[in-house]
Amino acid sequence: MFSSERTFLIDESDIIFNINRNQAWHVRYRKHLIIGVIVIVVLGVAGALMGVFIPPALQHTSNFNATTLLPTYSTPTTNSTTQNDTTLPYSTAQHPTSKPTVNTPAGTLPTATSSNTTTNATTTTTGGTAGVTTLPSTAPIITTKSTESSAPTSPSTQAATTPNTNTLSTSGPPRTQSPTTQHVTTKVPTTQSPTTTKVPITQSLPTTQHITTKMPTTQSPTTLHVTTKLPTTQSPATQHITTKLPTTQSPTTQHVTTNKPTTSTPSSTPSSFLPQLINPVLPNNIKPIKYKLTLQFHPERDLVTGTVEIIVNITQPTDLIIVHAKNITMASPATVAPFALPHTDVPVPVIDKTGYYEPNDYFYIKLKDKLIMDKYIVYFVFGSTIHRSSTTPQGIFTQSYMSSNGMKREMILSNTFPNNARRIFPCFDEPRFIATYELTLFRKASTSVSLFNGNLHNTTRLADGLIRDRFNETAEISPHNLAIAVLDFEPIVAPQTNTFDVNVRLWTPPDRSEDGKSTLDLAVLISSSYMQQYFNSQYPYSVLDLIAIPDFYTDAQLHNNILFYRDDVLLYNPLSTSDSELISKRLLLAKGISYQWLGGCFSVPSWDQYWLLEAVNSYARFYGLTSSWQPEMDVDKLVENLRFIEMQSALALDSSAYTVSLQMLDTTFDNSWGSNTLNILSKKGSALLRTLRAYNDSVDIDLLIQDFAYSAKGTVSSVSSFWNLFTEKMYIKSNIGPLMQPWITQPGYPFVIVSSIVGGQNEVMLNQSQYIDIFRSNIGNNSVPMFGYSWDIPFTWNNFLSTSSKENLVIVTPDNGPTSINIGNSTLLNGNVKLFGFYRVLYPITTWKNYSAVINMLPNSTIDKLSIGLSKLLDDGFEFAKIARLPYFQMLSMSKSIIQNQASYLLWATYKRNMDFIANFMKYGIIDNANYELYHGKLTENIMKNLTFEDVGNYNEKLTRVIAMDYNCLFDDTKTKCRTYVKERFLATIYSSSSNSTISPNLKSIIFKYGIADTDKDEWEMVLDLFKSSTVSSDRLIYLEALAYTGNFSLQERYLSMTLNETLMSADEAVKAIDFIASRGLLRLQLTWPFIVKNFETFYKRFDFKIDYMGKLLNVTAAKYQDHDDLQRVKKFFASDAAKVIPGKIKDDTVDAILSRIYWRSQYRSTIANYFQYYA
Repeated sequence: MFSSERTFLIDESDIIFNINRNQAWHVRYRKHLIIGVIVIVVLGVAGALMGVFIPPALQHTSNFNATTLLPTYSTPTTNSTTQNDTTLPYSTAQHPTSKPTVNTPAGTLPTATSSNTTTNATTTTTGGTAGVTTLPSTAPIITTKSTESSAPTSPSTQAATTPNTNTLSTSGPPRTQSPTTQHVTTKVPTTQSPTTTKVPITQSLPTTQHITTKMPTTQSPTTLHVTTKLPTTQSPATQHITTKLPTTQSPTTQHVTTNKPTTSTPSSTPSSFLPQLINPVLPNNIKPIKYKLTLQFHPERDLVTGTVEIIVNITQPTDLIIVHAKNITMASPATVAPFALPHTDVPVPVIDKTGYYEPNDYFYIKLKDKLIMDKYIVYFVFGSTIHRSSTTPQGIFTQSYMSSNGMKREMILSNTFPNNARRIFPCFDEPRFIATYELTLFRKASTSVSLFNGNLHNTTRLADGLIRDRFNETAEISPHNLAIAVLDFEPIVAPQTNTFDVNVRLWTPPDRSEDGKSTLDLAVLISSSYMQQYFNSQYPYSVLDLIAIPDFYTDAQLHNNILFYRDDVLLYNPLSTSDSELISKRLLLAKGISYQWLGGCFSVPSWDQYWLLEAVNSYARFYGLTSSWQPEMDVDKLVENLRFIEMQSALALDSSAYTVSLQMLDTTFDNSWGSNTLNILSKKGSALLRTLRAYNDSVDIDLLIQDFAYSAKGTVSSVSSFWNLFTEKMYIKSNIGPLMQPWITQPGYPFVIVSSIVGGQNEVMLNQSQYIDIFRSNIGNNSVPMFGYSWDIPFTWNNFLSTSSKENLVIVTPDNGPTSINIGNSTLLNGNVKLFGFYRVLYPITTWKNYSAVINMLPNSTIDKLSIGLSKLLDDGFEFAKIARLPYFQMLSMSKSIIQNQASYLLWATYKRNMDFIANFMKYGIIDNANYELYHGKLTENIMKNLTFEDVGNYNEKLTRVIAMDYNCLFDDTKTKCRTYVKERFLATIYSSSSNSTISPNLKSIIFKYGIADTDKDEWEMVLDLFKSSTVSSDRLIYLEALAYTGNFSLQERYLSMTLNETLMSADEAVKAIDFIASRGLLRLQLTWPFIVKNFETFYKRFDFKIDYMGKLLNVTAAKYQDHDDLQRVKKFFASDAAKVIPGKIKDDTVDAILSRIYWRSQYRSTIANYFQYYA
């Protein structure tokens, strides 16, 4: 019924570079045939004469394979294994930035011939001399070995044959370039008939099979193969297709040894002699310095093939090398060699054993003797998979999208975060292992470009339909910062007007380039101006690439100098983008750009400290909204309000059912680093930086971040170093680290309980407790314990109506019991001043009543000045009402007094966030929803008289108008001023082409939603045409949401059916469309859920079998139910065959959400419904 997720399996025939077969075989192999015949005759005579008297020592002597891609070094082994090495002349010298130039060599590329022939493809290079990578020959070059031929070439001998010598860019002795000379020797043929056998490779191969790795020489590469040949007496031409022949009983071949594969069977239990494998953290005695990586993608087979040479520094003697390798097949034995070979006396290490330890994703190399403290090279030839899983992409994966002409296109991308580099190639995949990387990438000529963290050095078009891209060495980065993209996009490049301008390139689908021009201008402004001012330093790299990816799995994926974004959150048209949307886009773009200074330039020792990188980036991104951006709009006040709103959002997120501690203890990562986790790390981490101001309000967090970025650049820096920097700056006298430790090691947050002391004079008692959300407390399978936590709380307070800025501070600790404070004659205690602390404050009920009484008497000007305190009061009050610590009636009355006449964006945003929670229950009761809408229509009458329906004023007024007007239009009566105004503007817009009928972007969503609600089919069809013709993501979403507001039942059914059409809607748009209509009330939800059940298999296929999308679909439909009968219907579907594809956790989450909604409705629905009915 549904296709299952693919299992990891790589066949030997998949791990090879395909060879150009345009020439006839006898032409391609003419010289090889002649040489082969001669060698066979010589070997036959020699074998007959010498028999078994071949010197045994030759069996263990290393030789260098003539097939070349990257340098490989022979490592003797203890199991009588001859290892053929793959070598390549190369240079690791750094190359300056260069623009790619493509040169297709004229004529046919020369083919590799005899051992004295050297061939090279012609490449045009700008800006420096790159290392030479030879290309695949027209025929496989083989290494055969004769027991009578001359001894295998030693490294020193090969060096002597090479006139060209280069030294590595890293420190160390000079290294001689490997020869380009092709060596051809021949193995002794056996007497059996020719047979070719392809053997699947998973994690192991039988020891009698032989891996042959044919690497590119001078012709176009395509695929890396591993083939196994049985003994054969075929002509020499056939012997060119294999590199190793198994031994037989023939006297002429009895001394020829087999090459034992390194892909041993994975083990769940480490051998007793390797206890180091049990440790999930790699040892510190081996540090990578540089990776030289070669990759080729084969999306038609979901295969990646490649080689990697890792230069490592041994800091303590060791006989064990451990790297990460997950679902990777080693196509030939790993090799280890001294870095300075052949100019060194350091012996070549002897490999004892190799294998996998699967529980920790380890591949190990056990050596016979210990390596000394020196530099070595570890080399792997490998195959890995292209990810097409139904979950979050990992490693290399494909991303498909529909082009404007209805064609399905595909790109290749990478996701190495947090530990997915190990799925691509063997590496030291922990954040502390920073190193440089060079990449050579082979891609199909049908693609437009490939991108990498390093600058493109040159591009060469090969003769076999491939293109070779070679990239310069990167800066020192962690594996999780690596980024690779193979696209069919074209760039929009910003002109550079001065030396401070960053070279920004924006890559979009071909039909979206116009939408990207404003985004490009904004990226240049933020990177070249705002962020360079903020960090007081120039952009750390030479280029910044932004990629707008349709239907990307997340909003943003950040790397060094390459940023992946979902196209609809990045691209925009200023004529159709609202202020709130533009603010979101600026903040998201600014976070990616600030990452180049924070997180891109340094790393952390371990994943449990990664939260700090998310925190400083999240905090610094607000500089993307500086006062230099439209200062007349009062942006500075907007930024402060946005920080406050995000603090409230972080508190709500951290009390949710699936919160985690910032210092996560689980480092397996596979299921613990979802979008919710990253949101918590980012928002809560940023909020805790704000908490530092609770200890000293004069602390400049921005300056602290700037100092940290400067001191940590190019290093591995820890959280403790950040706290130490805070202490060194004399912000506080005591060490801040121990005070902050409970906040980063524990999930959730506390609230302070303020209680009066009986008989006390102006004293109150402070206790602490943990805040637990109702949706968390009713979920039985919590991943995080809910109780038993305590914090050191920096409790600040003053008199709410005080004009003084002075604040009092006391640390509420769990060890000293209740804390008492003297509040003087204040009747309105204001705790957690300016919401610097990450906690809530629960006052006695009398204090809440005092607040309500005083607020009713305050003039509007005073309320505006107290907006931060009132916003905090509103948010805390509604959250306490949610857990039955305050009556809802009290909070609804107080909120009405605060906002009904106040044009404050902060107050209205806080009210809307909390009211949205209540609306998600009220809208699914027909009478309840009617009273809710009527109440808000009346609540906003006065504020709309002051604001009017025209989009004028500063940001505070514009953003407040959008919220209040949306509430004002809720009441379904076309005679109200709001609905009358909206309908007139809507009809004037869709029936007129005049520029005077243009709708302000801020009001466009409101006008189209309620315009559709008050018109019929003809207008609906016209908006549908607008949706089909628009390429602007923001406009498409406005039209899509508006179409869901129709009251026509047949149009609602048609709307749902459109979500199945992948040429009409993207996957993300389809999910949002389902959400739009299911959120319109009970009747539409009852229409939507049966539609989902009926077409579940179709949706699964439509979403490319991605479980993430199916989880989203359930979240916006079934999870909205709040009735036991509906719960049973959902459970019945989950038990059906169609729902077997849904993971149990998603089913459990959906059921838990429904149960929580049922519980909340049973506890609070009656009180809230009565309030709305009474005041409506």
